[in-house]
Amino acid sequence: RARNGDLRHHPCAATPIQRLRQRNLTRASACDTVSCNCCNPIGQTSWGGSMPRIVPVVLAALALSFVFGAVPAQAVLITVNFTVRPASTDLSSPPIGSGSFSFDDSLIPPGGGDVFGFVPIDSASFTWAGVTWTPSNSRVDVLQFNASGDLIGFRYHGGSAPGLSGNSDFLVRAYVDGTSEFAYRQEGILRIGSVASWSTDQGAAPEPATSLLLLGGLIGVMTASRRVK
Repeated sequence: RARNGDLRHHPCAATPIQRLRQRNLTRASACDTVSCNCCNPIGQTSWGGSMPRIVPVVLAALALSFVFGAVPAQAVLITVNFTVRPASTDLSSPPIGSGSFSFDDSLIPPGGGDVFGFVPIDSASFTWAGVTWTPSNSRVDVLQFNASGDLIGFRYHGGSAPGLSGNSDFLVRAYVDGTSEFAYRQEGILRIGSVASWSTDQGAAPEPATSLLLLGGLIGVMTASRRVK
């Protein structure tokens, strides 16, 4: 305890080494002055300095980044599933076939509209007439969206389609108004089947995992630092 107001004898005025020795010798209070802010009641140094100011600022900045969209949005995968039926005169093909292709929602025009040309797709799978179609040998060249961004039509084909000049080309075209077409060549013969159904599945938006881990790590560091003696 300081004597007659002389701060030289106050424990907080001691050098770091002297304070460390004093803490190792006793678990009692480093000082009994109620207003002392440099040591706690059991002789442990508190978390002082600039850290209490820095960490809350960082945490607040991260929180604001989530609120105001500082974390960049990630694309959501949209998958189109369809089923087709062969021509009534085609007795060698299966009674129904199914396929799918997927693209990410970054392709959707603001306010809806059409996407023409070589539309990039993330995956594709369709087997018909003994041929398996993938992104390497098939393509989507039409996507149509309404004002809400919902898919309302598409055209997906393989080979030299839509001309269907090859021996095993195919074309699947479908719209929400009921217009649809499934055309294919089987051993060079053009056949016209039908689209039985089609639908879309939208994946979940990915979580900003990196920012969440950083936020959790800062909270953990702050909690652990408060416990360090």
